[in-house]
Amino acid sequence: MELIKLEQDTKSFTTKGGKTYHVAQAQELSVDYFLQWLNLQPQVAYGADFTSINSNLNRAWKHLNDGKQADAAVIIHNILNGIDKNINKRTHPVLELCALFIYGEDEDRTKYDHEYMLKKIEDWKESGIDITSFFQLAFSLVIGLSDELEQISQSSSAMEAVMQKANSTLENKL
Repeated sequence: MELIKLEQDTKSFTTKGGKTYHVAQAQELSVDYFLQWLNLQPQVAYGADFTSINSNLNRAWKHLNDGKQADAAVIIHNILNGIDKNINKRTHPVLELCALFIYGEDEDRTKYDHEYMLKKIEDWKESGIDITSFFQLAFSLVIGLSDELEQISQSSSAMEAVMQKANSTLENKL
């Protein structure tokens, strides 16, 4: 079976099961869908929710204030490493985010229904839609993600240098 590719400007498509979906614009969300979108953005961008990111950054900040730069660097490195290593594994939040904007003709777009979202995702899976189409849509819907991913790739090498320096300092003290 050949994969179905959705173009970035796709307005609607029909799956192999005969169901037609339409692609909404970013400003076409109900309040309920918008609240889901807010929750899914950090999961798509970082593979984590805002609470865990905030908690880890607060721990790093405390270590910096306590003069424990190496401990802070490890936490920050782990956050960056989680972004880099898990980016291809996060299909579920990506698909859920897309499901907020890709709607069926019979869908009640005023109230979020998780079970309905899962059925849509299963329909897409069974139809053989290329995952790249969903990543492109999801990443375009997460505010600032493309700029941030570019910065992360540039800063990852800088963070590695900090980690190497911290490790060599620790080794010299031992």
